[in-house]
Order: sequence, then structure tokens, then C-alpha cells
Amino acid sequence: MVFIQPFINYRTLYFSQSDRITALHTIFMARIWALSLFQPPSVLSRASQALIEIMRLHDPPLFLSSSPDRTQLIEYRSIAKKIFKTLYPQRNKQTCKIEPIVYEYNNRQVNAYSIKEGDMNDWTDRSQDVLLYIHGGGFVSGDIDTYAGYECYLSKEYHMPVIHIEHRLSPESTLLSSIDEVVTVYMSMLEFDRNITQRMVGMGDSSGGLMWLRLIQIMVEEQQPVPRGLVLLSPWVDLSFMDTERDSDTRENRVLFSLQLALNLRKQIFNIDENLKGPAYFGKFTQQLNEVNPIEHSFQGFPPLYVSVGTGELFYCDALMLEQKILESNSEIILDKGYGLMHTYPMYHRWLPEAACVQNKIRTFIDKL
Repeated sequence: MVFIQPFINYRTLYFSQSDRITALHTIFMARIWALSLFQPPSVLSRASQALIEIMRLHDPPLFLSSSPDRTQLIEYRSIAKKIFKTLYPQRNKQTCKIEPIVYEYNNRQVNAYSIKEGDMNDWTDRSQDVLLYIHGGGFVSGDIDTYAGYECYLSKEYHMPVIHIEHRLSPESTLLSSIDEVVTVYMSMLEFDRNITQRMVGMGDSSGGLMWLRLIQIMVEEQQPVPRGLVLLSPWVDLSFMDTERDSDTRENRVLFSLQLALNLRKQIFNIDENLKGPAYFGKFTQQLNEVNPIEHSFQGFPPLYVSVGTGELFYCDALMLEQKILESNSEIILDKGYGLMHTYPMYHRWLPEAACVQNKIRTFIDKL
């Protein structure tokens, strides 16, 4: 495998990284099929097993230290973008139009983008459905350049414009400030059309899922309307976890997103004086944590949810926790468990039949809202 790494990670023979990984994916699936003749069958498809192998061969791996300097932060974001832009669908610039928008509310301005694939009206048309997307990236990475291909795909599949919120990232911004920016976009859209939630679907992945949960909670607290439905892919639900034992069963099988990476990412979202020690530091940490942690707030008044999660990923327990909270609040939730699958696996529908299946289920969920 060590001889394959350069083929994955560097430009070789004038093939793009996407072309090279596509070829390797096919080769790996064939090898896995051959080996399956002599081994017990896996719960994962050959396509999923092959993609996991390719991800593990990526060098350098996706990792961020607990106290990164500026250079390390830039490198982490660059690696994350390189990995996910390759795995997500590619944008067709001829058919997918992306336009910048500036939303304003209460003297705060936030940048966003409108993504439209195909012939459809703008989100400002009161007869047009709209998908409001909050991207993931562990609060530290993610932008329109990374997500453009995937959001073009969503626009085409669901036949509605996608609004991508370009919220600021940590550690340059605290998570609380980023949530305020998401609230600004939402309230600005409400100010434009008070009934927009009747034609709005919310969607987010990973840390974007957490931001959606807090957004809904804030809107319910302020007696504002909520979207007609919410789709979350591997949402981060509880920021307070401390116990490494929750990751012990599958630590060796973790792909891309480990507990240690999650802990290091979490450290970036707060603004706490590093000189504080002991009870003073813990008190400040707890105060800031409770402000942004969905699990510390009510789940009353939520719209119907569709939640996808892999049973082999770190946030599987979070999804189960969310299901319990939603059901206790007498709201509706569909929890779709991908057995043995990785974090945010539905976003890799180019590669995985399991992911393509989930995308079809999401389309059905939205059609029935």
C-alpha cells in the first residue's frame, strides 16, 4: 500500500486526484471481491470497504493538534478541503450557478451564497421551495469552495435553490458568534418573507447539524417559526463528552474523525484565557459550553427530522441521544442507521451504494413534508 500513496496524494500522469481515486476505488473493489472468496463476508459493501482503504492511505492524515499555530491551522484546512472536494460531487460550472448574497439583520451582515442547478426560481420567489444549508467541518474548516459540488447536487436532486451560509470559523470566531451569524441569516430571510419557513427545509452535516439544533432551539425560545423539516447527517449533538471509553469499541476502525480530533476541534470554539487554571478555567469553560451545547436546552417545538448516522462512527451515540430527546418532546424523527458506515457517509454517494440509497430516502422525506 505504501507504493500507492503517491498515486493518491500527488498529481501523477496528468490525471486529476478524482480520476486517480476513481481508478483505485475500482481496483480495490475487485481485490476485495477476490479476497471475499476466502474470507467471511463483511457487513459493508465492497465499495465502502474500498473507500475506507483509500481514505486511510491519504497522507498527511486529517488531524489538528489541541493548540495549533496559524501554519498548522492553514495546513489542516487545506488537507480537509483537498480530501472532501475530491470525494464530493464535482460542480458543473455551466449548469450550476453560484451567486453571493449578503444577509443583514439588527445591523449585522453575514455572507452567504445561492446555489441553483438547473432551471428554477430564486429563493426570493414566494412560490419556490428553498434548502438552507449549514456546513460541517468541525467548526474549524469548510467553505463554499469545499461544498459547492455537493450543494449543486442537492439543488439538482431536490429541485430547489440551496442557501449556503458562509459563517466564520473557529478559532478566529467563537462558536457562539458563528451561531449568531446563522441566526442573522435566518431572521433576515424571515424578515423578507414571514411565511418562508413554510417552503424551507433545513439541512446540515456534522458540526453544521449542531448549529441547526441550536438555531431551532433559539427560534422556539423566541417564538419564531421553524422550517417544515430538518435533515441532519451525522450531527454533533453533545459537546460535553469527556470520556474516551465511548470510543474504545471502534477506535481502530475510525475513519477521518476520531475522538481525539473532536476534542481538539472543540477546544478551538471557545474564548478562554489560557492563563486561567483549575476551578476558574473550568467555570469559564462550563459557562461557554452550556450556551452552545444543544443537549443543555429544550427540544420542544422541533419540526420533523430525518437523521442519518453510521454505526461505526463517533457520533452514533449522539444520534441515539437526539432520537430520545425528540421522542420525549413528542416530535417526529426518522433515525436511519448505516451499519458499520462512516461519518457523514451519505455525502459520498458517488462512491457508495449505501449513500445513494440514503439520498433517495431524503428526497422522499422532503417530498412528504
